[in-house]
Amino acid sequence: MRDIAKIKSLLNGSRAIGPLGKTEAKILVVGCGNSRLSSDVFDDISADVTSIDVSQVVIEDMKTKYRKKKGMQFINMDVKNMDFKDNTFDLIIDKGLTDCLLCGDDGEEDVSTALGEISRVLSSGGSYICVSFGDPESREDYFQSKGYNWAVGKPQKVPKPPTSASKTESKSEEYHWVYATKKK
Repeated sequence: MRDIAKIKSLLNGSRAIGPLGKTEAKILVVGCGNSRLSSDVFDDISADVTSIDVSQVVIEDMKTKYRKKKGMQFINMDVKNMDFKDNTFDLIIDKGLTDCLLCGDDGEEDVSTALGEISRVLSSGGSYICVSFGDPESREDYFQSKGYNWAVGKPQKVPKPPTSASKTESKSEEYHWVYATKKK
């Protein structure tokens, strides 16, 4: 199953987001890596998708791979210091970036800085979605800062898509957690 199908299904049932279909929304995918998520978002949700990653190699590969999809942009940029104007995006999607940042030496500070930037570039009424391996006990507090000026929905537990390695994973690793916020 495609990543976006799970995300759309979850978002359509979320009070924090509201219904989500094909829109003219400006969407940002942070820490895009080489995932097909950006392409799925472009195909299924909006024709205005910007994706960022700190790896120039990844960005160049993604530009080449999706060169025929006009409206998709791939930009080499650090989520902790984005060049976008305030209130630029209607929806921001983070699939695993928060988890990656927390693995660094300054993980908590990096997540705080990244979430501050995400809140800054998210438009009023816009939504930020974080897909994480971290359960609410280990992640929820990061999203609760009053400085972000958003309401945080109830975390949703969703099954991970099956992979060939799934048979060796423990039961606790069979789920992702999705955190949804809506900016006031």
